[in-house]
Amino acid sequence: EKSALQKHWYRASIIANHLCEHHLILGNMSAAMYCARRGVAYAELSHDQPSLLQNMNLLTRLLRVTGGTREAARLLERVRDKCGVPPTVKRLRA
Repeated sequence: EKSALQKHWYRASIIANHLCEHHLILGNMSAAMYCARRGVAYAELSHDQPSLLQNMNLLTRLLRVTGGTREAARLLERVRDKCGVPPTVKRLRA
């Protein structure tokens, strides 16, 4: 939150991604989902495509695991629109 308050979006997106993975290890799915969503938002604000792709990929996988397939599909469309790179289906199934 401190990085976001200081508008260090790139750093905030990386920290949110790491926190998401940490919460996944601990089994706290709601906190992981929150961090994944924040990671995508911060990556969009940073305009850093690699971070955006990484965070969107993580959020998409979480959405698919939790049954949010429609939202995952919409997120995939955003990836295509924003980055111009279609994510591979094989990676999303991992």
